[in-house]
Amino acid sequence: MMERRIGILVGVLYLVLAVGYNLIAPPFESPDEVGHFFTVKYIADHGRLPSPEKEISKRYLYGQEGTQPPLYYLVGAALLRVSQVDTEDVWDYLRVNPHTTCGSPHLTGNKGFLGHDPARERFPWWGSILALHLLRFYSTVLGLATVIGVYATARLCFPGRPYAAPLAAALTALNPQFLFVSSGVNNDNLVVPLCVWSLYLMVRTVRYGLTTKVTLLMGVFVGLAALSKTAGPLLLPLTFLTILLAAWVQRREESGEPLLSSSWSGVLVHSTLAALPALILSGWWYLRNWLLYGDPALIEHHLAIVSRRVPTPLPLILREIPSIFYSYWGRFSCDLSPAGWYYAFWGLVAVVGLAGLIAGWRRLTLRQRIGVLLLTGWFSIVFAGWFRWNLIASGVQGRLLFPATVSVSVLIGAGMATPWTWSEDAGKETLGPGPPSLLAGHWSWVIALFVLAWVSLAVWVPLGLIRPAYAPPLRYPDVEALDTLPHRMEGVFGDRIALLGYDVCPSRSSSVSLGGEEGCLAPSKPGAGQEGDGSLEVTLYLSALRPLTDTYSMGLWLVSAIPGDMTRLAGLDTWPGNGNYPTHIWRPGEIVVDTYRIAIPEDVPRAQAWIVQLNFYRMGEGEWFPFAQEGQVVGDKAILGLVRVGASEPPEVPAEVRLEPSPVFGQAIALRGAQVLPLEEPTVEEHNLRVTLWWEALAPLEKDYTVFVHLVSEDGPAVGNGDGQVLGGGFPTRMWRPGDVVIDEHVVPLPPDLSSGDYTVQAGWYDPLTGARLPAVCGEQRLPQDAADVGRWVVP
Repeated sequence: MMERRIGILVGVLYLVLAVGYNLIAPPFESPDEVGHFFTVKYIADHGRLPSPEKEISKRYLYGQEGTQPPLYYLVGAALLRVSQVDTEDVWDYLRVNPHTTCGSPHLTGNKGFLGHDPARERFPWWGSILALHLLRFYSTVLGLATVIGVYATARLCFPGRPYAAPLAAALTALNPQFLFVSSGVNNDNLVVPLCVWSLYLMVRTVRYGLTTKVTLLMGVFVGLAALSKTAGPLLLPLTFLTILLAAWVQRREESGEPLLSSSWSGVLVHSTLAALPALILSGWWYLRNWLLYGDPALIEHHLAIVSRRVPTPLPLILREIPSIFYSYWGRFSCDLSPAGWYYAFWGLVAVVGLAGLIAGWRRLTLRQRIGVLLLTGWFSIVFAGWFRWNLIASGVQGRLLFPATVSVSVLIGAGMATPWTWSEDAGKETLGPGPPSLLAGHWSWVIALFVLAWVSLAVWVPLGLIRPAYAPPLRYPDVEALDTLPHRMEGVFGDRIALLGYDVCPSRSSSVSLGGEEGCLAPSKPGAGQEGDGSLEVTLYLSALRPLTDTYSMGLWLVSAIPGDMTRLAGLDTWPGNGNYPTHIWRPGEIVVDTYRIAIPEDVPRAQAWIVQLNFYRMGEGEWFPFAQEGQVVGDKAILGLVRVGASEPPEVPAEVRLEPSPVFGQAIALRGAQVLPLEEPTVEEHNLRVTLWWEALAPLEKDYTVFVHLVSEDGPAVGNGDGQVLGGGFPTRMWRPGDVVIDEHVVPLPPDLSSGDYTVQAGWYDPLTGARLPAVCGEQRLPQDAADVGRWVVP
């Protein structure tokens, strides 16, 4: 009685959780949900099965799902027709996010494949959103049939093992991936319970013997499964094996003799009884496809839509097997994946369960062992089918193993229940006293912790993983509703979008010049003399000036501050709200607080300043929107300021250019090396010198100093001047930090009438506001005029 009550509790938990997943998962973001929904919609609208032809499948958006066996879609279409829900507004929900990171699990943000409007998608539902949720509830009911079937199969296979059935049901009902799939529109949700109940009937046949009623029913379930998905026909050979094993066991227990001719005739009769309903229910589908398209299972048509996989070496295919384990327990939406601890936990569950099953093997009866072998065989068949499919069309998706969830859950659940069996049998002489009984005494607490963890993970996934990934940004009705608005800007992109302000902050901040105000410093990577995790947080305060009908994209990038250098260090192109709040749903006047964390690459070649820039554009157009301030267009991007990023490793100073001892300026900057060469490819009229300097920061500086580079004649006057800011202004000295090594180049124009002789190249630093030079010393001596000799130039 207690076991049954626990089973009912598991079923209730499943329903509550599955409904929660249904409500939280964004519309059309479940696996292939767009294609499944449009397959149902096509049948409901047109009253016929969809064509598997590629061009037609694209036109009606059902894609490869139109090649699938139709039972799930036929029932779904009937539900839509009975409910009379109008689905013509579905096209409004299909704005594809061009910046989606679907398929790139290492990237964050833009996980949505489509643009979503929270106001239109929330309850009460109407139109296509209502239809979608009706179909999702239909899937959830089918999932409940799976949970009940797993419970019944475990109870039938292990009748004397306490709590094996509730544990098996819980392993299915509380598997977050199963909950996620069961709360979406997907034909897996029909084939899975049909496979589960087919296995139940097979185990029943082995346990109680062959009966005409059960054999016919077995054929019905196999036929319905074959009409639901191409995994269904895999049940047929297992059905014939079940009939053979049941006849063998019955004959063996009755007389201990091998199968006789009369037994073989019984096997043939029951095999025919199973095959006939299976063929009647599903055979028409495969025959129709063969007659119309020459492709019984429409496999070639399916591959024409999704593309056949390029032949891949077997070792690479084998490396994908761990991924099928991960996604069996949890890879959500497109590729939302928990951390490694999540999969380690489910791996522990599997190991504990299978270890218990092996340990309790000798306590099983012959019929139980055959039941276990049938479940194992079914998993092997499904896995082999997936492996074969993965060879021709990449599909590393754990839900493809869900037809064998009855095998996984029953075998692991029964294994976890094994110590309770030891406890009941501890008094038997064959088992003896001691450890088994002692282990069983504490096992209930261990299992309780496992189940509590299952429930916690099943709750955490929608609330802590899925919902945050699709959450829109913070929004306020107007500026007055904000507590603060840092770094006001008051700029406008293309008369459409206002940039009211921004904030730029690293993971660990330090004072730096940012648009003329105190800002935040992007931390250096290891080796540059600073700590930090290498990320920059940028918050934008945006507002629509008028109703927007288009979905605009924006670029937020760290771009080199060196003039003429268009290098991008890090950043992203996105829809606002990390893809979760596209501009076509913005309300004029509301303030959108849009925050991004930009990861700094591991390998940064040099320390320098980077411009944080923002731009808006319409995807597919080549130009960015003009950016205006105070009514005047100032360019096509907003400059949010400069941030400093240190090099991952300070560059080495070549031995041939090193200056030893190194001149030191203002006790803050050392000149480690210098090189003077003629500028490459000079013009006929003009010859210039290229002076390369290797500076190293020794201490922080409070001002932005300018480098002077002079060509000095023997009698003292300067005849050439290459003064300029470091890196053309791309790395102000106020942003330098101890340990930075900066390679700085200057061009010194040579006068056309320069007379013959020896000339000296000198370098140093000065304050551009006052002209005062930084004191220069080499060794312990002050350098004349605070200038260091860095090279010589001879004019013949």
